Amino acid sequence: MNPLADMFVQIVNGARVKKTHVFIPYSKIKMEIAHVLQQAGFIGEIARRGKKNKRMLEIELVYRDQKPAVEGAKLISKQSQRMYSGYRSLGKLSSRRGVTVVSTPKGIMTTREAYKQKVGGELIGRMW
Repeated sequence: MNPLADMFVQIVNGARVKKTHVFIPYSKIKMEIAHVLQQAGFIGEIARRGKKNKRMLEIELVYRDQKPAVEGAKLISKQSQRMYSGYRSLGKLSSRRGVTVVSTPKGIMTTREAYKQKVGGELIGRMW
């Protein structure tokens, strides 16, 4: 399975069963995506745990009025079919509810930030 899809699914499923934290195998791209989701308010604190081969990301889940901040998530780019978008098209995506994560030459960011910086890139996924 796709590691990024697994990350999105673990966050959503953890929120649905009211867990306080989820543990995900560590990678640099997952850490960057977690920082973007943290800035958007979907997750709380992020910590890297473990040593060498057993590194894990500990992600705190956020709840508002006993309801999870994360309702759902969808992976846009898959390993078999990558989805790219120019910055002009990102303006349309940023008006939707939730946040869409995009990988650009300037790093991983939301579609709103990418549109402001006038850079396009690979659409990774959406979380609402």
